Amino acid sequence: MTMPLTIDQYAGLNHHLDRYTVNAPWIPAGETRRLTAYNILAAYANGTAWQLTPNLDQLREYGEPALLIEQTVSAVMGDSQEIQSPNEDVQAALRDWATHDNFLLTLLEAERKTATLGDAVYLIEAGETRPHVSVIDPGFYFPVYDDDSRAQYPTKVHLGWEYTDQDGKAWIKRTTYELKPVQPYSVPWGDKPATVECFVTEAKWRG
Repeated sequence: MTMPLTIDQYAGLNHHLDRYTVNAPWIPAGETRRLTAYNILAAYANGTAWQLTPNLDQLREYGEPALLIEQTVSAVMGDSQEIQSPNEDVQAALRDWATHDNFLLTLLEAERKTATLGDAVYLIEAGETRPHVSVIDPGFYFPVYDDDSRAQYPTKVHLGWEYTDQDGKAWIKRTTYELKPVQPYSVPWGDKPATVECFVTEAKWRG
């Protein structure tokens, strides 16, 4: 029997992916390859990839993946980062927000995840006085596309993960963000009325 060969951004890990597939009933079937790749890439970054190869306990990877990751991040970030805008008032407001939100540290965290796993996810939430940006592990990210076109920006996204409570019981937590059309309304940051809003729902169940 001939096994199909999958060519995608994780194809370089095909010799591991079929053997160490992530298996959880709540994970969509189409996402298992991506999540398995994250686990394998993390093993390489942490220097434990030798454990993926059976009966070769003495095998070690050549080089230092963590050093390569830091060098890649440094090259991408450069010597300094600045927020620039042709509107001086907007630029001043954004720089003030970035300082108070420690955005440069968030950016550094996202670039480090990107260099390690090939993906990073930003989560932007409205705070009491200003928005807050955080980095989410891409393994928690499950986009829902309206069709098979794989649009760049899905209108519905699930963030899902497993956790254990104080009693040792396993739970699955899901937060869903969905853009839905609404009656047009004016917004302070634009001249055109907004026609969509983001609705957030949460759920959890026993694992």
